Order: sequence, then structure tokens, then C-alpha cells
Amino acid sequence: IDDLISFGRVGEPYSISNLLKIFTEGELRYKYEIPPGYKDNYKDNRKKFGDLILWKQILEQAERVQEPIIFITLDVKEDWWILDDKNTPVRPRNELLMEFKEYSKKPLAIMQVSDFIEKTTLIIDMVDYKTNLELNSTEYGMECIRDKDWDDILNENQLTKYLIQSEALIDSFNRVPFDIEIEETFDPVIEVNSVNIIQNDVVMEGSFEAEIGILI
Repeated sequence: IDDLISFGRVGEPYSISNLLKIFTEGELRYKYEIPPGYKDNYKDNRKKFGDLILWKQILEQAERVQEPIIFITLDVKEDWWILDDKNTPVRPRNELLMEFKEYSKKPLAIMQVSDFIEKTTLIIDMVDYKTNLELNSTEYGMECIRDKDWDDILNENQLTKYLIQSEALIDSFNRVPFDIEIEETFDPVIEVNSVNIIQNDVVMEGSFEAEIGILI
């Protein structure tokens, strides 16, 4: 990243007037679930338009350079990808590819980090097995969570029982008894701190933050 910055490979931020145009367009796009970014509509204020701003920058760059574009992302939501029955990305949304063609005749590739590393490794022998695990640890962690099912993981760890016993909630209800039902869960944001290979097992340690919706 330092090299990219030093060689001037980072674009200028949008002006306020350009941002306002994107925000206005974003409200309409999100209303009709036109990708990308509409799955972030629950976020506050301008944060929900982050993906759309990024997409607009990609389109401008594609139009300016008229070269093939590779976009690498950790986002796995349906406003970027067509998902299978396990919510695993299969291919980019058709709407994105069609919109890209309005700006460039060159191809666009949207990849997850693991796909990018795998494909570049075939071209140049640049990473070993452990390095690949470290580079893609976040995505591999998310794959494990999706295979297990995040709702089941939370239930197994007795999240509702933990919340009912939460002093913060108990105090907010003036210690009046209450019950909790989990209505909605969002994928966690995980941060892997270490990756080790112990005998034939891969052990990853880290932390996560997750948002849930509850009925009290």
C-alpha cells in the first residue's frame, strides 16, 4: 500500500457536490435494490453509500484508462454477488457487468481475495501454503461460519441466556424480568490474529463483532 501511495496510484476523493449526486442516486438505486450497496441501507447516513462510492470510482477509472479491471473484495453480500443456497458467492451480479460495459469495452473481473491469490499463484509461484492461509484467513474463517450456519453457532453458545443475564439490559429495564427472542442476525466481522499449523490441523485465533436484532 505504501508503494501504491508513493507512486501516485491512489485517486483523489470526491468533492461534496459529487458525493451529493451519488447519495441522491443511491437512494433511488437502493429503493429498487440495484447493486451494489443496497444491503447496507440499514447503516446510518453516508456510511451506507460506501460501496456505491467505490463502484463509481471503479467505473470512472475504467472509463479513463480503458484497460481490464480487477476488483478484489472481502464483501460476500448479495448486492455484489449471485449466491448459492449456502450464501456462497458464485459469480458477480449481472447488473454490475452490464453497467460496467457502459463505461469500458474492456473486461471486468470481481474476485474475492482467496480467488485472486489462487489465480496469481498459478501464474507466479509466489506463496506457500501457510502464507496462503494467512492472506486468506478472514475468508476461510467466514467459509467455516457459513458452513456451520451462524444462527446455529449463536444458539449453541446460548446467546439469549447471556443477554438475559446482561447487567446493562437488566439495569435499563429497572431489573424487571424480561425475555429475549433473536429476530435477525448479521454476518460477523472477524479479525484473525494468528494462523498456525499444528500437526495436520489449521488453528486460527481472533475476534469478531456481530450485529443482531432482538425482540424483548
